[in-house]
Parts: sequence; structure tokens; C-alpha cells
Amino acid sequence: MKPRQIGLLFAIGAAFFFGFGNPFAKLAAQNANVFVTTFYISLIAGICFFLISLFRGSLKFLNSNDIWEYLKIGIIGFAIPQTLVMYAYTQTSAMNVLFLLRSEIFFATIFGAIIFREQISRMQIGGILIGFAGVFIFSTGLSFDSLNIADAIVFFSTIFWALYVVFAKNLLGKLDAITIGGMRYWAAIPFQFILAISQDPTLSYPIAQIPSLAIFSIATFVFGVILYNKAIEKLGVWKAVVPGQMLSIIFGAVATFIVLGETLTAVKIAGGGLIIAGTLIALGKK
Repeated sequence: MKPRQIGLLFAIGAAFFFGFGNPFAKLAAQNANVFVTTFYISLIAGICFFLISLFRGSLKFLNSNDIWEYLKIGIIGFAIPQTLVMYAYTQTSAMNVLFLLRSEIFFATIFGAIIFREQISRMQIGGILIGFAGVFIFSTGLSFDSLNIADAIVFFSTIFWALYVVFAKNLLGKLDAITIGGMRYWAAIPFQFILAISQDPTLSYPIAQIPSLAIFSIATFVFGVILYNKAIEKLGVWKAVVPGQMLSIIFGAVATFIVLGETLTAVKIAGGGLIIAGTLIALGKK
């Protein structure tokens, strides 16, 4: 099998796990403190990556000169946005979160142009504008009176998810992709522990929701991230992002319908269509 075909299979696998985890994130977020929930997500993912790195013999740590980079990918690139998203899951539908998280691509494209001086074409600018229009329609139904603040929070969180791409890119020359993924959670754990224990010193979490928490954490932040990194290694960032982003919407929508019974209205389908179209255009050749 050719490397490109293998890379595509990795991307499809990543999209499946990203989408599959979506409804379980909604279930995991209910009836629990959002800081405690996010702490356990990073703890589960961090332990898994530690064991994987140990097994691979690739366990490495940054030196003291890189501690700021270490903290950025953990706090700005995971702890903050994941906490925002888990809160949003308690206030809006899992389907809304699924679609609105695609806005990450628009900000990643913008940051790439600003920070790395990557060229951005007029077509990509058009795709970003189309995508933002889709976000507005999807979130508001063309009326600000219908705006759900949780949807706005999801959209805001994608700025931080996009920044993670920027931070990780700066580390790729020093560490392999799996180690970077692990450090993302290892750096987040102490920060999230402090926040969680300040809200609930017992760190209590509903026992009945532990399976949903584990499924979401492992599917999304372990299997999904590993396969996505492998896809990037075989295909490159942009060729891996297209199937990863688009198919995750399809897998996620199916999983969310089956597990939670959520559906989309005609207006949301129209807005979601614009988000998808804008994403495809923004991911076009530079």
C-alpha cells in the first residue's frame, strides 16, 4: 500500500474517533463541575500518552529553556479551550459543538499568515468569510435574539485550538508528534488540578458517567490524536486536515444522532453547509 493511501486511512481513522467521541463528551459533561471534568480528561489522556511514550522508548522532556513552550501548549492549547468546550456541552447541543469547532481552521489559516508569513490567497479569504457567515447562521438562525452564549463560547475556544497548531509547529523540530501530544496534557494537568480542587476539593465525579468520560478522552485525545499525527506525517498538514475535518463532521453527526437523538433544523443545515464549504475553500492550495 502506498504511503498516501496509508496516510488517508490514518486520517479517516482519526476523523472516526474525533466524531465518535462527540456525543460522549456531552454525556460526560452533565451533572459535574466543568473544571473537575476537564482535569480528568487531561489526566486520562496524559496517562495514556505517558504509557505509549514509555513503551516506544521515546519519553522525552523539554529543557528549562523551553518551559514556556511547554506551558503554552498545555494551558493555552488545551486547558483553556477544553474547559470552555466542556462548559458549552452543558448549555448547548453536541451537534452545535461539533459544527462550530470547525472554525478552528479559519483562525489557523489567519494565524499562519500573520505569524509564519504564510501566503493566503483571495480564495482562502473568501472561504474564511463564507465560514464565518455559516457560523453566524448556524448559531443565531439569522437573529441575534436566538444567539446561545454557549455557541459563542465554542466559537471563541477555536482561537485557542488554532494557537495550539502554531505552538506545536514551533516544537516539531525538537520533539516527535506523539511526545508533543503527551506534553500537551502533562503541562495541563497541574494547572487544571489547581482549578479543579479550588472548585471541589473532593474532585468528585458521577460514577455513572465515568464510562462516557473514558470513551471521550481515549477516543478523541488518544486514538484520534495519534492517528491524526500519523496522517500528518504521511500526507502533510493540509492534506490530512481536509479528510480529518470533513469526515469528523459526518461521523460525529451520525454518532450524535444515534447516541443522543439530536438532529439539525433546515437553517442549521444551511449554516453547517456554509461552514463546510468555507473550510474546504480555506484549506485550498496556498
